[in-house]
Amino acid sequence: MFGAYEFVFNDIISSRYNLVLLYSDADTGITTSTGTPEKKYVTISNHRSGRKEIIGVTVDEPLSFDIEILVDNFDENHEIIPLKRNLVGQIRSWLFNKPDYGVLKILQDGLQGYYFKVVFNNVEDINKDGDIIGFKAKVVCDNTGCYKKQMIEFECDGETTVNLYNETTSMFVTQPKWTIESYEGEHTFKLAIDDYSMEVEFVDNDTVTINCQDLSVESKDDLVNYYATKRFNMKFLELKAGMNKLKASGHGKVKVEWESVVDVGG
Repeated sequence: MFGAYEFVFNDIISSRYNLVLLYSDADTGITTSTGTPEKKYVTISNHRSGRKEIIGVTVDEPLSFDIEILVDNFDENHEIIPLKRNLVGQIRSWLFNKPDYGVLKILQDGLQGYYFKVVFNNVEDINKDGDIIGFKAKVVCDNTGCYKKQMIEFECDGETTVNLYNETTSMFVTQPKWTIESYEGEHTFKLAIDDYSMEVEFVDNDTVTINCQDLSVESKDDLVNYYATKRFNMKFLELKAGMNKLKASGHGKVKVEWESVVDVGG
């Protein structure tokens, strides 16, 4: 059995065009997702023990699943009203003619707060009596699952230890965004996980945002370039899956934001 749900793609809701998304739903007993993708392991032999050791892993395929997008539009006789011709081009431009991954949110119980980063592949029109009533496509994600946003804020006035639990199921590290708001005065703020540390030397009461995915550093005070002045030690602190024990040293407020990868399907 298939579930039909409204959805949001790149901040536009499907009800704007009277569309719903159909895909096989785990709660109804049918699934079409590929589940955990196949991996290839590169190994070497340990001649002392005779065992193999893994030196690298390659993930071949991201999560993908088949969907149909159909009109949710009927007349008084319960006959399907096809898409208006002038809307077909708008819908194709919105969903399918994008040069990059878009954000897909399926408005379904159990998926609140979760979203996919996707492209639609192998798109086909669904026709009835020569009119278009929807589309078939394969959803191809940029990772092994959907995403969930996580965020923690805390204050540090000296030294503080904070436990950050990263819910991700990805085999790769997570690249968060750190925002550090300095208290009054010039001083150094340090964040460390295990032996890896990130340090910022502040000017007055500035706020610095360090994006570990983009490898960028931005200052609230545009006159301070933390790269050029070497007030940043060029370390980008990442999160592993599970518990991360973060040690903070300095005087200020810290906000850390990241996206956890969550496995879905079966």
